[in-house]
Amino acid sequence: MQNEIRSEFETQAQVIHRDVRTYARIILKYAPLIVIIGVVSTSLAFLYSWYTTPVYEAKTLIQIERENTRVFSPMESMFYGDNRDLDFYQTQYKLLKSRSLIKATLDRLAAMGMPFEPQGVNAPEQRISAFLRKIAVRPEPRSQLVQISVEDESPERAMNYANTLAEMYIKESINRRMTVAMGYLTWLKDQVLNQQKAVTNAETALQMFKRDRNVEEYQKEIAIKRDALIEMQRSLAGLKQTQLVSTNLSKVDAFKLEQQIGDIEEEINAAKTGINEMEKVGVQFRMLEQQLLTARTLYEDLLTKSSEYSLVKDFQPRNISVVDKAELPQVPTRPRTVLNLFFGLLFGLVFGVGLSFFMEYLDDTIKSPTDVEAFLRVPYLGLIPSAGRGDTAIEGIVESQPKGSIAESYRAIRTNILFSSDRAVKSLLFTSSGPGEGKTTTALNVSEVMARAGDRTVLIDADMRRPRLHKILSLDDQTKGLSNYLVGNAGLADIIQRTPIESLNVIAAGPIPPNPVELLNSQRLSELLNTLAQQYDRVIIDSPPIIAVTDAAILSRLVTGVVIAVHGGRAHRDIVKRGIETIKNVNGVVLGVILNNVNIYRASYYDYYYYSYYRYAYGYSYRKKDGTKRRGSDERRPKRSAEKKPAEL
Repeated sequence: MQNEIRSEFETQAQVIHRDVRTYARIILKYAPLIVIIGVVSTSLAFLYSWYTTPVYEAKTLIQIERENTRVFSPMESMFYGDNRDLDFYQTQYKLLKSRSLIKATLDRLAAMGMPFEPQGVNAPEQRISAFLRKIAVRPEPRSQLVQISVEDESPERAMNYANTLAEMYIKESINRRMTVAMGYLTWLKDQVLNQQKAVTNAETALQMFKRDRNVEEYQKEIAIKRDALIEMQRSLAGLKQTQLVSTNLSKVDAFKLEQQIGDIEEEINAAKTGINEMEKVGVQFRMLEQQLLTARTLYEDLLTKSSEYSLVKDFQPRNISVVDKAELPQVPTRPRTVLNLFFGLLFGLVFGVGLSFFMEYLDDTIKSPTDVEAFLRVPYLGLIPSAGRGDTAIEGIVESQPKGSIAESYRAIRTNILFSSDRAVKSLLFTSSGPGEGKTTTALNVSEVMARAGDRTVLIDADMRRPRLHKILSLDDQTKGLSNYLVGNAGLADIIQRTPIESLNVIAAGPIPPNPVELLNSQRLSELLNTLAQQYDRVIIDSPPIIAVTDAAILSRLVTGVVIAVHGGRAHRDIVKRGIETIKNVNGVVLGVILNNVNIYRASYYDYYYYSYYRYAYGYSYRKKDGTKRRGSDERRPKRSAEKKPAEL
């Protein structure tokens, strides 16, 4: 279990490492483009900073406290509002950028001889909007401090604008409060007058009531009746006592006693009714007295408040004050040259990298062994670096620089070809998807490497449309070639030519025929290849490109395998895939692809080339279909048969 987890972790690490290296290769590949875009972007940022008019920012710091309303009554809050509201500070921030405050500020600046006259702006409303765009209100966190900043092209104007704005904000706040206070005082005075009238009316009503009802006589009469009522109640109580204690009274005396008790009770009830009626007048009188007392109390309270407010109405609250006045700015806030250059460079690099990945995405050429295996799905046989001096520099380079890196690349390719198939590789066809991809050069150098390794090799120029081998090897162009043999004008000994390299013979294309396809499709060519296979260890054929003509497809059926030369970074995937499918459609065997003429010093190829060279130099394990390994060396090269000799020349 631990081994599985460790294996999975190592696999993921390898994938991540491979992806990172792939991204790095893309960035290094397009490094010049990224640098150019970065330089251009930075230059544009510099030009922008150079030609932008400097803007200065002046800052003033003010303190805003919630007002203390203990001097005023709760009634004032109906007009002035509760300053303890949580929205108090948000309201102040909005007021700092109100159009009315800006208008007052602009008027003040004009009166001071510093009118705000932005270019191209004439209407007052437009000037207010333009000034608002210059202002920024920044509350200091967790404090009562607010920073007011104003920007302008002139540092003097910026300073004056900021200080004047703070000054007018304080004045407007005081004016606003005084306006509310004067309104409240006016209302208070009106209430005093109204309440004074209410007191007068209450006094008048009370006097009229006392005069009409003769309240004093009523009060005396009530006292008399109450005294009489008390006497009657005492008499009634005495009679009832007598009635209880007298047991021997005659019926006549008892009847008279009961009649007296009844009369007294009637008189008591009548006295109570009279007293109640007279007390109603007293209740009305007391109500009028209470109304008069209430009116006087309210009047006195309003009068006191009015007097207090008259004393404090001119008091100017100091809940808003300037902590730091704006000073003359010395350094412009815009443009920020260093920051602009940084972001210009950053944007250029990011855009350049993004463009590089986009171009890499659009680039559908075969650029690496990974592309060969991923898109073409055929084996990768090797990579031939560019000599940097054109194709003629590579032709014959195995002979001129046998220990060079390019010669070693061809030796690695030879080894890979020999072990690319389970069958003995006797005959090979070298072709390409299009012209100019180096198939002829590759065929020649591979043939030379095989010959120098001891293999009897014959190289056939089957490109009877644009033959080149006789020019590269400086052969006699009058000598008969493949076309002469196929039409029956020459024998095998007539067309084989020696080269300075031992064990390497060449058959030139010969005169260009009008019908190359018919000649290549003849039985005579098949017989020729069989004969050469008996006399040589390796038969290598250089054919025309696959896409242009059908020659390569015809020849692919007559050889052990086909090797396709691909110009790295120039051959398009779809075209190469179409060529491979053409070979496979006629039952040809594609042994693999060789990346040709590649600039290995570009990051896209260097690692692949180094790996291929390392793999060849120190041996590489190939795995056969049965799972056994075999080494990429000459130890399994078929030995030369003693009885097989090249044809007599």
